Amino acid sequence: MKSRPLVSIIIPAYNAARYLPESIGSALAQSYSSVEVVVVDDGSTDKTDKVIRSYGRSIKALSQPNSGQSVALNRGLSIATGEMVAYLGADDRLHPCAVEILVDRLAREDNACLAYPDFNLINENSRIVRRIYAPDYDQQRLIAGFHCLPGPGALVRKDAWLTSGGWSAVFRQIPDMDFYFRLSLIGPFCHVSECLADFRVHAASTTFKAGTYEMANEPMRLVSDFFSRPDLPHNIRRWEAKSLANALLLSGFLHAARGRILIAVRCFSRAIRRSPSVIFSRPFTAYMIRSFTRNVPIGYFISLMTRCSKLFSQRGP
Repeated sequence: MKSRPLVSIIIPAYNAARYLPESIGSALAQSYSSVEVVVVDDGSTDKTDKVIRSYGRSIKALSQPNSGQSVALNRGLSIATGEMVAYLGADDRLHPCAVEILVDRLAREDNACLAYPDFNLINENSRIVRRIYAPDYDQQRLIAGFHCLPGPGALVRKDAWLTSGGWSAVFRQIPDMDFYFRLSLIGPFCHVSECLADFRVHAASTTFKAGTYEMANEPMRLVSDFFSRPDLPHNIRRWEAKSLANALLLSGFLHAARGRILIAVRCFSRAIRRSPSVIFSRPFTAYMIRSFTRNVPIGYFISLMTRCSKLFSQRGP
């Protein structure tokens, strides 16, 4: 690998005029000099296109009819010339030394295909809410635990990105999880325990935003598609039940967020049947509390917990 490989930072943008200047600005302000910034306007109807044009030749720009984040990222990759690729949300930011530190880490770990840092949560006024300490890489935690380990600021080797098949347009709620599942089959990730990015949380953000019925079912579809692959080694295939159980917990939470309480209960029940031990997991507790205490009376919530505990003893298929 070259001592200073070119890094392409791809920013998909949809109706992002308010925050896009901060995102682009953070990419252009990197201490690492070999950077190109690619911005893809995903059919915005606000002033996103005007913001993009204001940067002139300092960035590469594409526009497309609204097709979703995955299509936008793949379009951006099609004109990216870097040996390494970073994805940056249009409302997120990179710290000035982010690319330099991540490139250096990948240069020292030849077998790793992705490096990811810790990050801050920021609010709509760009104020830091708290720091997120990303967990160290563990493929079992990623797949069996259905835990999205990388956050904003992740840097990927372009050849690994291409080999994995890129981002799938099939998934609109959790395309990153699908991508990381497949990328983990190519090589390990490495965690950089430095805070190098900011992830913005605001009313219009899409992370865990309640979606359609089909979007809420995406975690289950992801597991089904992934474990249908004929090339999965046995040590990964044995995680299928646990992976599906955790995917069902997330689907239940997403359904509950849209008020589909009975469907959420069925998802939680199926999760316990697939892997009874999930009832003791932190995600189970968090999803149950966040799903039901805000949507139903406490008495009904208690009855739901009782039903789930009975299912634990049944251990059905």
